[in-house]
Amino acid sequence: MADTRASIKDGMRGVQSTHNGIKGVLTSVYKEGGVRGLYRGAGMYVTGSTKINEIGFCVGEIRWNTYLWR
Repeated sequence: MADTRASIKDGMRGVQSTHNGIKGVLTSVYKEGGVRGLYRGAGMYVTGSTKINEIGFCVGEIRWNTYLWR
C-alpha cells in the first residue's frame, strides 16, 4: 500500500509531492489507517507467494526423488 501511494504521487507531473520519501508515506498511511492500513493488501501477497513456494517444493521433491532412485 505504501509503495503504491508513493508511485502514484511521484508519477504525477506538475503536482508537488506530499510525501518525503518512504518515511513520509508510511507516516501518512499510519495516520490514515493505523497499523491495519500498513498491512492492507499483504494477504494476497502472502497467499500468492505461499502457492508458488508449495509448487516449487513439490517439483524439487519429485526431481530429488527421481535422482536418488536412478
